[in-house]
Amino acid sequence: DELELSVKSSKDCYLTILNICSNDSVYVIFPNEYRRDNFIRTGEKFQLPNSSDKNIGLSFPVNLLSKKNKDNEVIKILATKEKIDFASVYSFSAYGTYKTALHDLQKWLLKIPRNEIEEVNLQYIISK
Repeated sequence: DELELSVKSSKDCYLTILNICSNDSVYVIFPNEYRRDNFIRTGEKFQLPNSSDKNIGLSFPVNLLSKKNKDNEVIKILATKEKIDFASVYSFSAYGTYKTALHDLQKWLLKIPRNEIEEVNLQYIISK
């Protein structure tokens, strides 16, 4: 299966979408090297992947980690008032996006004032 998301914001914001894997690795799936502009306006419908992404073959497959039959993972959607500097907490991964550990992400998120950020967690289950 492939991940498909649709988000609509009630305020202008910078959108960040993270995939938290069951091994506590965190990947930034948006913004990415193909769609760097993550500013969305009030009421704007955001889709990942959108038709342009699909036209270039960009998709977000969900897969089990090796030696697992079932797994829980989380998509974390962040809406912030300011643009996030990923280089300060993430390293560049082989997948063309940023990666960090869950513990580092949690410490970093706590530094953002609560009136500057909104978060939504979407849990999903992968099974054979």
